[in-house]
Amino acid sequence: ESDIVARLGGDEFGALLTGAAAADTDQVVERLNDAIARRNDETDEPFEVSLSIGVASGTPSLETESLDRIVEAADVAMLSAKRERKQAALAG
Repeated sequence: ESDIVARLGGDEFGALLTGAAAADTDQVVERLNDAIARRNDETDEPFEVSLSIGVASGTPSLETESLDRIVEAADVAMLSAKRERKQAALAG
């Protein structure tokens, strides 16, 4: 009810999962990956859709941590996942 999904720009989207524990976040990531895999398996399109996900957590507050810092950490994690996916594709 309080989660927010928004387009950050280009082909990047963000999901703010308020009050989610790490296990909840892992389940969301798994469901997204499963949905993309099903889509790729069930389509006749000549291309596959891919997904790179970066996860960061924190509790923004005026004193310690900003939402911008959390988004930056998620972006770094997403870029790392994207590099790993590309390296795996080249190796395999």
